[in-house]
Amino acid sequence: MKKILPLSLTLCALLSAAQLKTIEIEATTINELGANVVESADLADAISNETPGVTMIRRSGISNDVILRGQKRDNIAVTVDDTKVFGACPNRMDPPTSHVVTSNIESVSIVDGPYDVENFGTMSGGIKVNTKAPQKDIHGSVDLSAGSFGQNRASGTITGGNDTVRLLLTATAERSGQYEDGNGDSLADQVDNYITNNPTVAGMAFKPTDHDMRAYNKISYLGKVHINLAENHLLKLSATQNESRDILYSSSPMDAIEDDSTIYDVEYVATDLSDFSKEFVAKYYHSHVWHPMSNAYRKSSAMGVMSNELTTDMDGARIKNSMDVTDNMELSIGADYSMRNWDGDYKKNGAFVGTSITSTDTENMALFASTTNRFGD
Repeated sequence: MKKILPLSLTLCALLSAAQLKTIEIEATTINELGANVVESADLADAISNETPGVTMIRRSGISNDVILRGQKRDNIAVTVDDTKVFGACPNRMDPPTSHVVTSNIESVSIVDGPYDVENFGTMSGGIKVNTKAPQKDIHGSVDLSAGSFGQNRASGTITGGNDTVRLLLTATAERSGQYEDGNGDSLADQVDNYITNNPTVAGMAFKPTDHDMRAYNKISYLGKVHINLAENHLLKLSATQNESRDILYSSSPMDAIEDDSTIYDVEYVATDLSDFSKEFVAKYYHSHVWHPMSNAYRKSSAMGVMSNELTTDMDGARIKNSMDVTDNMELSIGADYSMRNWDGDYKKNGAFVGTSITSTDTENMALFASTTNRFGD
């Protein structure tokens, strides 16, 4: 101890005298994701490939789920342009990340840890998606891609405007055959292999007429309008429509016959209003998801086509005001409100047979405050 203590004091003195570099602690951000990812429209696939610490639960060729820091499901807050999105399926056939396609995305920020006070559910972290914004200069792009197992995708974007109004429109279409695992087995083959060791679930097998059908078909549209109401006053309007058909799931006895979502929001942004308002934001958003899953393509449908038809609706609003307290400190305060409804029914051959999820409302209300501090050396 007599020798270690002087050495420790000497080392501390040397470190104190050293010139320390500026340390910046930020979220992991993937920029220009839509331009860089051409293989698939699946956001979960893209960020799991691009980001250390993010993995993916693969259940199909698309609409996969993510794991962040060992957590999953609603312990990860997913927002699209600060709009909270939920899927309708209790089995996560349509996780929140499936309701935005990569070709519409400008950047994605991965926030580690429960440090985001503005969005509830951020237990292990959050995924903040920012979609493309309208530009003043008129230009457009068309992207075509093809991959293994008959996968192909086409997307197009056009944007333009003037100092007052700017518009953006995008459209994406993608489809794929069934991908194969390392043994060369397709999704339908994987089900057959499982049944070999578990004959009691033989009804899960795909019908011969549907054994080689496509794994999914997906179409997505995005429209945005930005209007400069006056100097420092901006109105943003956005609408997204996603339509997916016949998404096959080898690990489930049912497949997603449809998976549709409609998302729109209205946002007002005012900047430099006074010394007490560097930026003021007011936002309203709505999302609706329709998700019927069915055994129509499985052998069990010979006893009757069973379906579970689910919906979820989300309405939310928030206000937020940011100001500079000092040259190195910014303070943000705000209020957040949302109401989610979740509902589902079982049907047999189209006739109601029971309730799968009793119509349930989840209401959240919150006040929040956060500071951003900039430190020197």
